[in-house]
Amino acid sequence: MTFNNNQLSVLLTNIQERSAQGAWKSLDKARIPVILSTTAKGLLLMDRKENVEVHPCPDTEFYDFKNWVYSKINSDNGLLILPINEAIMFACDTLRKAHPEMANRFIMPSSSSLHYTLSKFNATKAAIKANIKTPETFFIKESGSDVINLPSKSLKYPRILKWDNVLNPEGNYEKGSLRVVANTIELEDSAAELAPSNCSIILQDMVPGHGVGAFFLRQNGKILLRFAHRRLHEVPWTGGVSAYCESSDDQEVLEAGERMLEAINYEGLAMVEFRKENGKSPLFLEINGRLWGSLGLALKAGADFPKAMVEYHCQQKTSVKQPSLKNKVRWHEPGFDMMFLQSLWTEQSKSRNETAPKLKGLCQVIINFINPNIGNDWMRLNEPIHTSKRYLRLVKHQLSYLKRAIIRSLEKEKTSSIVEETALRTQILGKDLHSVQNILFVCYGNICRSPYTELKWEQLRLENPQLPKSISVGFHDNVARTTPARFQSVARNLGVELTNHRSRRITEELVENADLIIAMDQRNLQDIQREFPEAMKKTILLGAIHTSANPEILDPYGQKIGTGGQIYRRLDIELDHLKNSILQ
Repeated sequence: MTFNNNQLSVLLTNIQERSAQGAWKSLDKARIPVILSTTAKGLLLMDRKENVEVHPCPDTEFYDFKNWVYSKINSDNGLLILPINEAIMFACDTLRKAHPEMANRFIMPSSSSLHYTLSKFNATKAAIKANIKTPETFFIKESGSDVINLPSKSLKYPRILKWDNVLNPEGNYEKGSLRVVANTIELEDSAAELAPSNCSIILQDMVPGHGVGAFFLRQNGKILLRFAHRRLHEVPWTGGVSAYCESSDDQEVLEAGERMLEAINYEGLAMVEFRKENGKSPLFLEINGRLWGSLGLALKAGADFPKAMVEYHCQQKTSVKQPSLKNKVRWHEPGFDMMFLQSLWTEQSKSRNETAPKLKGLCQVIINFINPNIGNDWMRLNEPIHTSKRYLRLVKHQLSYLKRAIIRSLEKEKTSSIVEETALRTQILGKDLHSVQNILFVCYGNICRSPYTELKWEQLRLENPQLPKSISVGFHDNVARTTPARFQSVARNLGVELTNHRSRRITEELVENADLIIAMDQRNLQDIQREFPEAMKKTILLGAIHTSANPEILDPYGQKIGTGGQIYRRLDIELDHLKNSILQ
C-alpha cells in the first residue's frame, strides 16, 4: 500500500483512551487523515464529541465489534486500522487470519508476535528460553488444558498470580489481570475460580523496585525506533499503572528488550516491560503490542511511534529520526497522579516492610501540577476551554471522592441498626436452636452464597441426621438462574457441586414453613423486613452465630478473582458453628 494523503485514512478506536489521544495528536500533526471512533460509554467521557463514530464495545460485544470493523474495511479501500487495546487487536487478528486479503489493512504486530503480547504465559516461557532474567515463575495452567499444576515445593508468600486475556464462552473478551495471593489456599481457590475461563495462569515472585519499559518499532528484523522510560509514580504506589514517568537511556533495559524481541522474531510495535531494583538487573514481566498510556512522554522526547508505524506500513520506510535518549523528559497524567496520591493512604505494601512515601509523594504531585516542564496530556494551550473543563472535572471528582471517604468512615464507625439488632438476636437465638426443624437460607440472588450453604448443610446432615432440613432462596425476580461457572468451580474444589442448582425466589409459604431464616448481609435483612416484617423475629445472620464482630458475609458476585474461595471457606466455618449450636 502506497502512502497517499488523498486516499489514506487511519481508523482509531476507543479514542477516549490516552494512547488513542496520543496517536491522534501524532497523526494529525503529520497531516494523516484520521477517523475517530469509540463506544457509547467512551463518548460520554470525551470533551469533544463531534465527528466521532460510535462502535460496539470490543470487550462485551466482541463479535459485533469484529463485524463492524469488517464492514468499515469493505466500505473504504483506503482505510487502515490502528488498534488501541488488546481486545481490538485480538478482533483484528481474527479478521486478518480469516481474510488474508485484508492483512495489509491492519497496523499491528504480526500474528506470531501477538502470541506473546496477548499472553504473559507464552512471553515468560520465551524469556526463560532466551536466558532473559524473570521473577521466579510457576506455570500453573495453559489455555486449552484442564490441568492445574500447583507448585509442589513449599513457597514463601505473598506472590503474584497472573492470568491472560481470553475470549470467554459467552463471547466476551476478558482482559487478563493479577492478584496477590497470601498463601497456598488463596492460590488454590483463585486457580479454581479462573479455570472455567480457559485462560493461561502463572505464579511469580513479587519483585521490589520500579517499573521500566523499553519501546521498539521492529520490522524485518531491524529496530527502526527505540525509547525507554522509568516509572516514578505508579497506581497503586506499590506497583501498577504509570502516573508519572521520565525518559531513560538505561542500556541494560534496552539491550534486554532487543534480545527478547530478537529471540521471538518479533514484528511490529512492542513495549517490553521490566521491573528493576536499584543496583540489580531488570526482570522481564511482559510484552505489550499496543500503544501505551504514557505515549505523550515518547512524543515529547521525539520518538513519534504512531507516525513511524503508519509511514512504514505504507512506504516501508519512515521519516521519524531516532531521538537522543540522553535528554531527560518527564510526563504525568493528572488523574492517575491523584490516584497515586490516594493510594499512599489506602494501600499497604504486601511484599516487604515498605512505608508509603506520603510527604514526598504529596510534594512531588504538587510540583507535577505547577511545573511547566513536566508535560501532560491535559494541558493544551490551543484549547483553553477544554483544558479548563478537564481540571475542573478532576477537582469535582476529588471532592466527590473525599465526600465518599468521609461517609464510609462514618458508616464504618456505626454499624447499621438492622445488622446490629439481628446480630444481637442471633446471639440470643443461637443458644436455643434444638427445636428448629426447617431452615431457610437466604441471599439476594440464590446463585452464590445460599445454594452453597444449602448443599453444604445437606452434607453435614448426612453425618448428623438429626440436623434440621434446609432450602435456599433469594429475592431476585429472575428464577432458574445457574451459579456462575467461576463459583461452581471453586465450590467443586471445596467439595460442593452447584452444577444442577437453579435459583428460586422467596415466597410467603416458604417463610411460614421455616423455623429459622438465616440471612447473609444487610441487604438480605432489609428485603426480609420489607416483604415479611413478621418473619424478622426468627431471622438471624449466619456470620453472627459464633461472634458479632463481623456479622455480614458479603456477596462474591461481580467481585475480584479469589473472593469466591474466601466467602465459601467462611461459609464452611460458620455452618460448622451453626451445627455445633444445634447439637450442643
